[in-house]
Amino acid sequence: MKTLHFIKVFEEEAIAWEDKLNRLHLLFDTWIDVQRKWVYLEGVFCGSSDIQQLLPQESSKFKTIDNDFLIMMKKVAKSPHILDVLNIQGLQHTLERLSDMLSKVQKALGEYLEKQRSAFPRFYFVGDEDLLEIIGHSKDVVKIQRHLRKMFAGIALLKLSDDETSIIGMLSREHEEINFPDPVKYKEISKIHEWLNMVENQMRVSLGNCLDISLREFIQLSSKDELDKDLFLKWVETTPAQIIVLTIKVIWTQKVENALSNNSQVFLKQTLDWIGNILDLLAFNVLFDLQPITRKKYEHLIIELIHQRDVIRRLIQAGVKTLKDFAWTEEMRFYWNEKESHETKLMISIANASFAYGFEYLGVVDKLVQTPLTDRCYLTLTQALNLRLGGAPAGPAGTGKSLRNSTIVYTPNGPKLNGDLQIGDEVCKIGVFRVHFKDGGFVDCSDDHLLVC
Repeated sequence: MKTLHFIKVFEEEAIAWEDKLNRLHLLFDTWIDVQRKWVYLEGVFCGSSDIQQLLPQESSKFKTIDNDFLIMMKKVAKSPHILDVLNIQGLQHTLERLSDMLSKVQKALGEYLEKQRSAFPRFYFVGDEDLLEIIGHSKDVVKIQRHLRKMFAGIALLKLSDDETSIIGMLSREHEEINFPDPVKYKEISKIHEWLNMVENQMRVSLGNCLDISLREFIQLSSKDELDKDLFLKWVETTPAQIIVLTIKVIWTQKVENALSNNSQVFLKQTLDWIGNILDLLAFNVLFDLQPITRKKYEHLIIELIHQRDVIRRLIQAGVKTLKDFAWTEEMRFYWNEKESHETKLMISIANASFAYGFEYLGVVDKLVQTPLTDRCYLTLTQALNLRLGGAPAGPAGTGKSLRNSTIVYTPNGPKLNGDLQIGDEVCKIGVFRVHFKDGGFVDCSDDHLLVC
């Protein structure tokens, strides 16, 4: 309007309105910023009395800010017309002061939460409000239970002792139960990150012990010329699903390497027959009415054994006779050495890469079918992980790219960040994730990209 030839007629009025609109624009920008910060912090400090005990100074500052903000809003409510609001004395100054104070409180809150996350890196999987709730109820395991799935891949519940003073085991979503070798007496520990670290350690130790026991039992039931079917089915019934698959992988690796080290195609064919007998047994029994967890175990075993059978057939067809033949070294091989320390008892090798198994409890999850294509995917991405590089599988939607990444990450490592990054996710928040994931040895699988942190 200021460029019109006839502006002189109403120039003073136009300038006055321009000034009002500019002031209004600045006012709204500051107001929206204050309101966004206030809504977030109001949910944090007013939602739980425990937070006031954890952060007394910040709670006191926010209470003052909250009173000032409510007084200002009452003034606005009395004069809801926009021009009347614009003429409220000192409104812009009040909003700027509140914005500055809210920023300081938010910064102090962020620094406190960052210290907690540094002490227990799995807290990076939890939002700020949820983390404050967890810290505020550090002695109440029941209230913390609902956040466990965000921090642990397979743990849905923690099993408590009769007097509810100790954590004695863990349960999956499917109610598969694994007991800890040493109870975690969380009531005697003041800081939550300390007993959560103990729970994490007990998770790894208990899985390692389960695998050790499972291998001994399986060797005994398969030491005879023929597999003891009843003992085998009982072993499947009593052993955790994750441990069953690991046991079969370790035994299969031992059998194949024994055949190749002896340069014996006969031993390979005997291993092939051994797998065929187990598959026939499972295929027959899977037709009966089974418990959901038992059926899942059968399915896991069938999928894994079919892949192992296909690999042996390829080895026989290619005439492989040495352990160094690439047709064998390109396969994912599992080695168990009970004399090593707990962290390196189970080693995974594929081509030039070797990893220590992370013993992250997964529960009874769905198992992907392995094909030659997925084998090449595993080979490529494991070599990238070994070189501290990343990878990005490409292909149409719904073909299992994210699940392949998840499988690779959970095999040699521990927890991960997994999911598609959405438009609007804060860049700084994503940056914080990836900078600090190295504290927990995490790997990021966001948006189908495998990143080593």
